[in-house]
Amino acid sequence: MDDVNLYVELDTYQVRACRRRYIYIIEYMDGDGTSIAEKHTGVGENVTMRRAMLTAILRGVGRIRRPSEVRVYTPAPCHDILAPLKNGQYGRWKGGGFLTSKGKPVRNADLWQQLEGAMGRHLWGEEHTGHTYRQLMRYELGKMAGHDKTKGGKA
Repeated sequence: MDDVNLYVELDTYQVRACRRRYIYIIEYMDGDGTSIAEKHTGVGENVTMRRAMLTAILRGVGRIRRPSEVRVYTPAPCHDILAPLKNGQYGRWKGGGFLTSKGKPVRNADLWQQLEGAMGRHLWGEEHTGHTYRQLMRYELGKMAGHDKTKGGKA
């Protein structure tokens, strides 16, 4: 089983839904023992912080082809993003038709279901908040925002 680190950052952590850019880096060792880091980016329109983070994690996990132990590195505002998968809450949602204990639909149920399916072949390690790629990722997100402004888009 391979060891894979998945680093995720967002360009904004405001609460309301908005346009959000995300970046994730998948780090693993190739067959020769060389460390490989693949960078990927994306944009979500009118999405919450949690939805953008789940989307980035799901896309990152979707790129991992071999069974692996995956460690997820997220920024502090999202340190507990995967808690429902680890603490049994997801199982309760699933058993209850993806309704909360108050009978309301679980937010982002579609992404939670996809993530559960994607993680089936992987062993999940602990989540972490600090990592060495953070400054680079924040810089790249800033460049993405600048590129959007030069093309006439809203930042």
